[in-house]
Amino acid sequence: MNSKKSDETSILEKKVDQASTDSEKACAIADLAWSIKYSDPARAVELGDQAIELSLSTDLQTNLPKCYLSKAMGLLHTSRFKAAEKSAQMGLNCYRELDNPAGVRHALNVIGSVYFRWGKYSSALEHYLESLEIHAKLNDTPDPGILSNIGAVYLQLGDTDRALDCYTQVKILAEKIDGPADLKAATCINMGSIYSRMGMYDDALEYLKEGYDICLENDMKQAIASTTDNIGTAMMELGRYDEAMKNFKEAIRSFRSFDDLKGEALVLLNMGKCCLKEGSGKAMEFYLDSLKRFRSLRDNQGIAEALIGISLVMTDLGRNDVALDKLGEAYQIAEKDGLKT
Repeated sequence: MNSKKSDETSILEKKVDQASTDSEKACAIADLAWSIKYSDPARAVELGDQAIELSLSTDLQTNLPKCYLSKAMGLLHTSRFKAAEKSAQMGLNCYRELDNPAGVRHALNVIGSVYFRWGKYSSALEHYLESLEIHAKLNDTPDPGILSNIGAVYLQLGDTDRALDCYTQVKILAEKIDGPADLKAATCINMGSIYSRMGMYDDALEYLKEGYDICLENDMKQAIASTTDNIGTAMMELGRYDEAMKNFKEAIRSFRSFDDLKGEALVLLNMGKCCLKEGSGKAMEFYLDSLKRFRSLRDNQGIAEALIGISLVMTDLGRNDVALDKLGEAYQIAEKDGLKT
């Protein structure tokens, strides 16, 4: 673990150990769980459960939302989306019962992130926009974190203009404040994503590598894995296939280390694309492995993309009948869910 992040975690660990009452301990555990949601999501889930139990036993209602949301973030980053949705919704309900609009805004943003990672982009956008609306009533300055999340949804939906507008606002806001590490990283990664979408891969790599360094410095494991995957994708588009595969392999090791099945599936999909572009015979293997994981997650966007990849491989093999079947299956899924493939 990075020394800076390790020091912060050690301080919070001491607060847990030094807590003199169950109420103090519940608050300290919740703070620790939230702090490690990126670096150790599985432990964040365990600590969230401990904090919930202590908070309930001491009737510490004000601490419950943070417990539920910390647990939700840990579940999110280990691809346990249904459970993450339930925990985040519990956090939202608690904040509403406490009549805490700032908390409601925060919980809506977390729920949006659950849906985004789950591939349910319409639901993600709905919750992010509601969060932004509440924020506007509480603060004159837009929240860069929420704007960044909204931009990410627009990018996934293929609305590059709106995504760029959001990301530009985030960049301007981030330059004016000394924000948290995740905002600084997101700002770089956002710009890298936009440049990639525009086909400007050298520029994209500069931003992505800067974002990667920030993530590494702050031990943001999920973000490190995702950014490594993004770097590999940019290198693939530049024809640097060996370097791309090296990054993909590093990314998939990272995702597997904290049981992020969605992340693993996405990297396998990109490995298939890379092998197909390079003319390697391994593309089908990666597409099939990716498809298996997307099916287990019931991720229709991923299923459709993997089927399209399989269709392309079959076309190269002269199996046009199978290729058309797979393409038709992908089209039906995309049409049913209103997906962009």
